[in-house]
Amino acid sequence: MTTSKSSKVSGATARSSARKSSLKRKVVLILGMHRSGTSALSELLIALGCDGPATPMPAAEENPRGFFESFPLFKQHEALLASAGSSWNDYRPFPASWLSSPKADEFRERIRTTLETEYGDSGFFALKDPRICRFLPFWTGLLDEMQIQPIVVHTHRNPLEVAASLHTRNAFAPEYGSLLWLRHVLDAEAGSRGLPRAFTSYDQLLNNWGSVAEKLGRELRISWPRFSPVNMPMLRDAIEPGLKHHSTPPEATLQDPLLSGWLRETYRIMQSWAETGENPKDHARLDEIRDAFDESAVLLGSLVTPTGDARAKELEKTRSRLAEIEPQLTERAKTIETLTAERNAARAKAAEVEPQLAERAKTIETLTAERNAARAKAAEIEPQLTERAKTIETLTAERNAARAKAAEIEPQLAERAKTIETLTAERNAARAKAAEIEPQLTERAKTIETLTAERNAARAKAAEIEPQLAERTKTIETLTAERNAARAKAAEIEPRLIERAKAVDTLTAERNAASAERDRLTAELAERARRDEVLSSERKALQDELNRTQNTLTQRKAEIDDAAAALHRTQDLLTRAELRIESQAQEISALRSARDRRDTELSEITKSLAAARSDLAAAQAELARREAEMARLQTEHLALKSGLAESETTLAQRESDLARASGRLAEAEADVVRLAAQHGVLERKVQTQADEISALSASNAERDTELSEVAKIILEYQQGLEDARASADRQRSLIETARAALAETQGLLSQKFDLPAAGVSAATEDLADLLAALRRQVEDLAGTYEQTKEQLSAVSAHNDALMHSTSWRLTSPMRWIVRHLRRS
Repeated sequence: MTTSKSSKVSGATARSSARKSSLKRKVVLILGMHRSGTSALSELLIALGCDGPATPMPAAEENPRGFFESFPLFKQHEALLASAGSSWNDYRPFPASWLSSPKADEFRERIRTTLETEYGDSGFFALKDPRICRFLPFWTGLLDEMQIQPIVVHTHRNPLEVAASLHTRNAFAPEYGSLLWLRHVLDAEAGSRGLPRAFTSYDQLLNNWGSVAEKLGRELRISWPRFSPVNMPMLRDAIEPGLKHHSTPPEATLQDPLLSGWLRETYRIMQSWAETGENPKDHARLDEIRDAFDESAVLLGSLVTPTGDARAKELEKTRSRLAEIEPQLTERAKTIETLTAERNAARAKAAEVEPQLAERAKTIETLTAERNAARAKAAEIEPQLTERAKTIETLTAERNAARAKAAEIEPQLAERAKTIETLTAERNAARAKAAEIEPQLTERAKTIETLTAERNAARAKAAEIEPQLAERTKTIETLTAERNAARAKAAEIEPRLIERAKAVDTLTAERNAASAERDRLTAELAERARRDEVLSSERKALQDELNRTQNTLTQRKAEIDDAAAALHRTQDLLTRAELRIESQAQEISALRSARDRRDTELSEITKSLAAARSDLAAAQAELARREAEMARLQTEHLALKSGLAESETTLAQRESDLARASGRLAEAEADVVRLAAQHGVLERKVQTQADEISALSASNAERDTELSEVAKIILEYQQGLEDARASADRQRSLIETARAALAETQGLLSQKFDLPAAGVSAATEDLADLLAALRRQVEDLAGTYEQTKEQLSAVSAHNDALMHSTSWRLTSPMRWIVRHLRRS
């Protein structure tokens, strides 16, 4: 296992080493565990002449001088570890499968771009991030592709010091810090074999940085650009030994039998290589430790946590807290003694200036309230102004949109107006043409009526001669068949006429073709007029023929054959005339339908134009309304601005008054500068006063309880006293009534029975004794009431004295806090 792993690690580096003679650019890779002085070493190498990153990581509390590493590369490394399911504080080995995964190709391109951005085309630069120790083969492969020769500088620090530093910064358990130290040191050493490398330590760097620079240059065959006495001040400033806060002698680590053997042996080898140079014989032992460590990490997995024993951590926190509190308690005891002596004097002085301060505080409160009111008013107005400004912007945008829409619609309206004018002209022309044709149609209708009447007369005549024409039925049937054929022919012609009507509609929609079609229709109408004339002549001829036929029939009834032939011709002519009339009627109907469709289209276009004009008028009205609203809002905006300016002026005046009042207050405070000096002392007395307030609050609570009980007793006594008084009054009234009745009875008895006066006197004395006893009870109740009243007065006086005392006023805020705490 040892041989295979080491061969894998050194394979990529060997390929890189084979090509190093052709590489021109060089990078110094600084490898080491976190908190091991890598930042100090990077600062020294940059001071010696290596180029640093364009975007260095900013300084922090744990590294006040800075980290001297690229901040973008740090973020890329964090993302790289996360993509492999790891992190900087993971003690387990980095997944080897990740190096050949598509994620590795992705990060190779990203980090290549970041490296070019951070260092440009620098031929000699320093690259440092302790995270590189975890995935060094990734970096060596990338540098090989970019033809940059890596030169490795290893640095290490006592693992116990690293663990202590991590415990301070990250609260990691010391054992976990040791695991992280092993992981970074072993992986960095194994991954850099075959590359030019040198070893040093944090202690060597702090003790003699010049010797370290000379040793690294000699072993790596590098001539540092700035390693000369001329640059000594700058080089000396690069190292600050005072920044090392944890120190443990190497012997304390190497000779501690309680520490891990892996840790001590790895640290011993690193110390030896830093002092005397690398010894290849130690490679096998380091591989054994690394393989065993990898196996144990796989076995333990996530059972080992960075924080260690929670109880030990809590105990450490408690001890630290006690150590922090103990000096504070001692200091507070001394402060209490001092403050107790100063409190009375401060109270007396505060009582003297308290009225003045109260008056000035009221003035300040009044001015502050007025200023806050003015600011609140301004704050209330500001959203309204903002909202109205937004409304103005919205209305302006809508107005512009409406204007743009109107500008878009205007050409369409103009085009529609032209179309309407054209169609109106065509409609008027069609109507004029129809008006011209109308008399002809009327004349034709009359002609049709005449022909129809004549046909009916002829049919009547034929009916009269039908018995004579029975033998000619076949001939008539033949004629009927011919007529049906003619009608069928007309039916065949009808679709063509309908198609022609459709063609008329289509041609009418095209303005240029409509004129030609209109001329054609005019020609057809002329032809039809000519045909009408022919028909008229034919009708006249038919009329003449009919007359002749009638004359012939009248004159020559015997000549039935001739009459039948004449009737046949007449019927044929009538059929043809009917067909022609029907055809003309259909054509006229088609023309009327076309005219109606044109009228409908014109009406629709007129309605559309009216709707568009209505929409335009509505849009213009809405635009006008919004412009008026915008003008009104602008007016209100100006008014609000004016009001705001007035408020700001008033506020400025108030602030000026407040400033003057503050000046007067400052003058007054100058008079009580000793009190201002004692203010800090009073603040330090808060804890003592809090205790006193707690006691006073408890005492007040007890007093309140006692007062409540006394008040209840007094109420009960008052009620009892009132009842006793009422009872005494009733008994006194009864006694007086009894006395009067007794005296009257005594007189009556004396008069009636001559009783002795002694018996009556004895009864009277008994009643007097009873009355005296009742009076004594009333007096006792009155005395008890007076005593209770005196106790209540004493308690009230004590309470008033307490509430008017200076301590009561000083502790008022604390009582308010205590009351609210009790309520909560």
